[in-house]
Amino acid sequence: MMVLLSHYASHWMSNLAWVGFASTGVDLFFVLSGYVFAPYILSNKPLTWTSHLVRRFFRLYPLYLTALLVYALQRGGLSETWVEFTRHLFMAHTLGGLDTAFYFNPAFWSLPPEVEFYLFMPLVIWLVKRFGAWPVFAAAALARLALVAPGTSGVIEITARAISTVHLPGLLVEFMVGVLVFQQSQHRARPVGVGLAPSLRLPWLAVAALAAALWLYGWAIAPGPAHTATLPAVITGNIGMVAALAYGLLVAAVLTWRLESIPPFMKHCANQLGQLSYGIYLFHNAAPALVIHLMPELANAGVRLSLASLCCTVLVAWTANRLIERPARQWGRSLAGPSEGAALQK
Repeated sequence: MMVLLSHYASHWMSNLAWVGFASTGVDLFFVLSGYVFAPYILSNKPLTWTSHLVRRFFRLYPLYLTALLVYALQRGGLSETWVEFTRHLFMAHTLGGLDTAFYFNPAFWSLPPEVEFYLFMPLVIWLVKRFGAWPVFAAAALARLALVAPGTSGVIEITARAISTVHLPGLLVEFMVGVLVFQQSQHRARPVGVGLAPSLRLPWLAVAALAAALWLYGWAIAPGPAHTATLPAVITGNIGMVAALAYGLLVAAVLTWRLESIPPFMKHCANQLGQLSYGIYLFHNAAPALVIHLMPELANAGVRLSLASLCCTVLVAWTANRLIERPARQWGRSLAGPSEGAALQK
């Protein structure tokens, strides 16, 4: 929903400087992915690589392919469209410039590094078992800094180093934040007490970290490209990593809540939103064009266009979940077998 906000805000806001921070919702997703797979990275739970990949393929690719076809049809039958379609089909669209990566849907850029995380899961497991989660996290953070530091702020470079920053070499640190959050949640007893007990300190620490990330974005990125270009790339290129660290603390804070006290209705709504989140992420940038096609009077309607697009996105995501996403996941689980257990049923 954060990424959706960052994309829809242009319909009803003239100054998007601060809204761009909502795009760090992708970094939150990477943190959550690391958290979900942490039981296999940190423990001796069995991970059959082929079964794991079958599950991941049917979890991601059928709905992605459906969304890709929707965006291609919206683009029309141009020869360029089908060239880019082929690149996206093999998830090679982040190996070039932004024109290719964002050709159909800017949100598609995050899928290749996610797939790489799944492909290299056995290596991540081996590294963590051999050296420990904290050293792997530190090495990943240093790798990210080393990749970003030589860059030039405000300049999009199509080089192996620059491309690596938006792939696993540059983003592993964000997945590892989620792994560490899971590790610490397993070692920490449920906090009790009064005053500034751990249960209260952690949420305040998370809020402070998120405020710091937001301030950094506002200082370095929000003023615009001219200002950003005057700052070192090691600052402007690491907003996502800083946000991921803040989100890690936020997730850790949420884990201290007493879930039994949350009303069942809220749990149900959160669960349903989680079921639709992938579809919302994939289809939300297609919705405005569809809404305008069906209701041309909303083309310049601002907030009403955004609300109509949101309703359209949720409807499409719900339909796709029932007709494509859910059956594909069930099929993948049946092909992979039960060996991976519930933790991989993300």
